[in-house]
Amino acid sequence: MSIAGPDKQLETYIQQFVDANRYGSKSEVLREGIRLIQDRDRKLAALDSSIMCSIVDADKQRSHAADRRPHRE
Repeated sequence: MSIAGPDKQLETYIQQFVDANRYGSKSEVLREGIRLIQDRDRKLAALDSSIMCSIVDADKQRSHAADRRPHRE
């Protein structure tokens, strides 16, 4: 298997995993890399969602706190 593109250093790095018997083929190395990227993307999406929910909750608390403040005239 040859990797498209000029990055021989990357191809050499991948081949080292195969030569060390950590993976059976270059394809296995690439599949594992893609799985790791997908897992990272899922975790980042969950973190983004959690952050957005926290921001919305904080905004709601601020608006409720403002509603409870006595009005001065």
